[in-house]
Amino acid sequence: MPATTLLSLSDELLAHICSYAMTHQPPPPITKTTSYLQHPPPGLISEQISKTLRGLLTPFRCCSRLYRIAKHQFLESNIILLHLSDIRGSASRLEFTSGTSQMIMTGNPEPLLRNLVHVELVVSISDMRAPFSQPFASRISGKLWKSGNDVLSLNKEAENLKRLAVLCPNLRTLHVCLKVDEWVLYGRGPQLKRKTAEEVEGGNANDAGSRYLRLAEVIVELAREAEVKFVTVSFNHWRSSAQAVDVREKSAEEVMDACLGSSLHETWFGPVARIK
Repeated sequence: MPATTLLSLSDELLAHICSYAMTHQPPPPITKTTSYLQHPPPGLISEQISKTLRGLLTPFRCCSRLYRIAKHQFLESNIILLHLSDIRGSASRLEFTSGTSQMIMTGNPEPLLRNLVHVELVVSISDMRAPFSQPFASRISGKLWKSGNDVLSLNKEAENLKRLAVLCPNLRTLHVCLKVDEWVLYGRGPQLKRKTAEEVEGGNANDAGSRYLRLAEVIVELAREAEVKFVTVSFNHWRSSAQAVDVREKSAEEVMDACLGSSLHETWFGPVARIK
């Protein structure tokens, strides 16, 4: 009986083996920080996509068959991070070059977007979405003092979610990361807490925490309308180690209740909620 070699295995078995080799392992953090800007979890690619792909494919360059399978498993085994405010713009740096297996910056992201199967969309729900160069017209307004533009509006994000099925027709899973910028940058910030009926009636329901929570609930409703079969949300990156909760039959308010912990730390490392 002839000895079994790696290349004598079927494409299916080779793909299974390659899925482990092609899963991106982020480097350890260089310095300690009090913020929650931790290094991405394994399998999440947020930057330096060209360098990451080239490094992972290097061992397979000696065999065209393995190279083809590994390139396919790269997209199957990793989640590509994009920004909901500008899906095309954030994907443009991830484009495949024609005729090769490398990815470089380009102004035409459509070919890559069409091939994506796992995506994480990051959306900021905090006041820090606004540019620092212009103050708000008032403390509770989302409109800039000079231009009058409502930079806290979710109109652009809603439109991009509606176009997601067109941009990414092969998308199978979607994770929405609800980003509170203050948490990420400083390791502290407003606690997201729903106000009582008495506080609402007394006009005390427009603090940062309650505003952010309302925006998060709006994003949940918008994400449920996306033409993707599997959708999850959390206040952090998608993590395979996180607790998973099924809240597909729950309201947006109940989804947030499932994601929120008693402290910022518990919320950040809280469960990933499946909403669709």
